[in-house]
Amino acid sequence: MKLGPVLLTLPLVLAAACSGGDDIGTNPNALCGDESRATDYVSGLELDTTDAAFTVRLTDVMVADTPQPPDRGNNLWTFEVLDSAGSPVTDATVEMKAWMPDHGHGTNPLWNDARPMNGGGYEVGAFDLFMGGFWQFTFRVDQAGNTDEGVVGFCIEG
Repeated sequence: MKLGPVLLTLPLVLAAACSGGDDIGTNPNALCGDESRATDYVSGLELDTTDAAFTVRLTDVMVADTPQPPDRGNNLWTFEVLDSAGSPVTDATVEMKAWMPDHGHGTNPLWNDARPMNGGGYEVGAFDLFMGGFWQFTFRVDQAGNTDEGVVGFCIEG
């Protein structure tokens, strides 16, 4: 059995599957209409970390310099980190990973370092959500060796 032609065509098939050219036809909700894993984005959305050491509060999302929910294209997110008592954490190291579990890939780079902002809070980005579908966002917070992660998922329309 010869596998040569099969192995040569496999990269083409994989490239087409993750090309970002999702055909949603005449139904703009085709990608996200039935996505039960996704959370609806609202400014102020709070995400508790796994061990409840921290809460991440999303405060603003900018896509291509326009305030809106997470969407395809370059995203810049701002957020706050709170400790378990609800007090702001301004001295943490925070990373965010954008990952498509159904496709087995994320953004490049995979982990994006958040930058502290004046007056508290953090920003991460710009990172490119280059295709529509379900994305998971992992926030890894480390404060003085206390590390915890929280995950939230959003569905990005095509």
